Amino acid sequence: MSTLKEICKEQTEMIDEMRQNIRELNKESDQYKAERDTLIDDLKVLRANNEKLERENRDYKIANKNVADYGHEWKTEYHKVERKLEKVSTAYKTLTDHIRLKASANPGVARYIALVNFVDRLEQK
Repeated sequence: MSTLKEICKEQTEMIDEMRQNIRELNKESDQYKAERDTLIDDLKVLRANNEKLERENRDYKIANKNVADYGHEWKTEYHKVERKLEKVSTAYKTLTDHIRLKASANPGVARYIALVNFVDRLEQK
């Protein structure tokens, strides 16, 4: 049988082993807490970045819509100007043809000849 000293020694060793286990578990617990705190901080940063990206995305969508609207307005205005240019070109062609016709029908009238010369100079530029 074991003596009382041996029993006390065994129990002291067990207590020391348990204390060592407790210290190791406390260290592990502290590590987990530190990692948790780091993850919480990372989560805060990620949420802030996400909010910033969502704001930028909204701003880009608004800007894109503005560009699309401006592009549509520009196309509409371009077509208006194109139609007006076509009308003016047609009117110019009709007028110059009329002046040339009058000049050929009335070769002795100086103003028609002068107008034809003026139109020719304009068309050379």
